[in-house]
Amino acid sequence: QIVSRRIKLARFPDKGSWWWRLKNRWQIIKFRIAGQPPASLRELLLAQTLTSNLQHLLRFEDRNSMAHSIEARVPFTDHRLVEWAFSRANEFKIREGWTKWVLRKAAADRVPDSVLWRSDKVGFETPDLRMSQRLLKESLRDLEKSEFLLKFLRPEAIRETVGKVDDGSATQAEAKLVWRWLVLESWERQFRSAAENDSTGLD
Repeated sequence: QIVSRRIKLARFPDKGSWWWRLKNRWQIIKFRIAGQPPASLRELLLAQTLTSNLQHLLRFEDRNSMAHSIEARVPFTDHRLVEWAFSRANEFKIREGWTKWVLRKAAADRVPDSVLWRSDKVGFETPDLRMSQRLLKESLRDLEKSEFLLKFLRPEAIRETVGKVDDGSATQAEAKLVWRWLVLESWERQFRSAAENDSTGLD
């Protein structure tokens, strides 16, 4: 029942679960610092399910569905199903190079083979480079001159990375980085403006 209890906490955190979240997230940090994978497949899946990937995806799903007035459901996160999946041996999860083995076999008479055994499927990626290029152009902001960003970043690093986004040679990671800089800088300007207005109102 340990996984079941943790799944419930991940979906419905309470005031007493902060220590549990910190403890599990530390496991992920340790793996990354050491540059080594977790000791077992179960350990990796447990960490991804409870502390990183799943929590992020559920948060995005909830916000996006609510933004369009859609009541979405995520049946594969039912704690009973997750508990059952974690109780299975590794060969039920990965076999002969195929992930989600037991799910594929369970859907064999319901889903066409062309879909079920697809090998060219890739994860959905947002067009970070195009978004960063567009936002840079529309905002007309020079990140190199941002007093806020210069508190944390070297101007030459900003110049080099933004230049790559401008000419289209940036990697996905670099494009995401510039996107985050733009969002962070916008956030700071808005809050600074709100604080200044509040201060003026008090006078």
